Amino acid sequence: MRKISDCGIVPVAKISEVEQAKPLAHALLEGGIGCIEVTFRTQAAAQAIQIISQNVPRMLVGAGTVTTVEQVDEAIEAGAKFLVSPGFNEKVVRHAMERGTPIVPGCTSPRDIERALELGLCNLKFFPAEQLGGLSMIRALCGPYPGARFMATGGVSEENAPAYLACDKVFAVGGSWMVKEELMREKKYDAITQMCRSAMRRVLGFHVEAVRLHGDGAQDEREDSLLELLGGSLGECECRLERVPKAQDGAGRGIVISTLSLERALAYFTLMGRQIDESRTERAEDGSLSAFYLKERFCGLEIQFVTA
Repeated sequence: MRKISDCGIVPVAKISEVEQAKPLAHALLEGGIGCIEVTFRTQAAAQAIQIISQNVPRMLVGAGTVTTVEQVDEAIEAGAKFLVSPGFNEKVVRHAMERGTPIVPGCTSPRDIERALELGLCNLKFFPAEQLGGLSMIRALCGPYPGARFMATGGVSEENAPAYLACDKVFAVGGSWMVKEELMREKKYDAITQMCRSAMRRVLGFHVEAVRLHGDGAQDEREDSLLELLGGSLGECECRLERVPKAQDGAGRGIVISTLSLERALAYFTLMGRQIDESRTERAEDGSLSAFYLKERFCGLEIQFVTA
């Protein structure tokens, strides 16, 4: 479940033609999303899962709408790394657990949550999320069950996904807005990639907090130009000029960017092929990530990410 949580968004795809599987997976990866739930709503589902599993190893592929024991076996044999069911079917859940494959069962009532927790499952599905009361309902359900966490699906969109993911009781959201059937049918994979990028930008919520520059305290035209590109003045960007001898290698010059989730930002940049400077990763006393740097510099500036 860690990789799903780090991604935050799980595209829920109904693949009608097996030929759609591979280009769809690549389109999602190019858009910064490294997981997919292929629903068992078509005859092509199992083969699509197999194609993605065998040909796109960077993609974490799972099976959705798993409602029978037979589908559990079919999905696992096809290469599914996780399973999602719309409701809580104890036979299905127990069989998946016996097979050693993580399953996220749908639980929308205290009774179902208790049954799941009794089996040792704490990552649950809340569906249909918006129709059942959304975040307020999730918070209410988690009151007596603090150990439960949800993947919210149903009515989730790019606009409301950040609000769901800001809740500590939501480990991911699922949606189909970026994998619409007509886009796959018309082979508009570039459009799918762009929608994924837009969704990830919204979920990560990048914001320039500060620009750190070397100098003698005087601001030149190049600095004004940089600040304009970043969307603010010195005061608005909280920039400060640091006096460092020119002989140094430029360490300290950089841009500080805040994000709504450092863990998801770290996973995002890793998926996109950016190297992280592990030697400079900072963690809080509880072990949680508090800051990280990219290894590469942009225009001589180092890039630091912090929590918003």
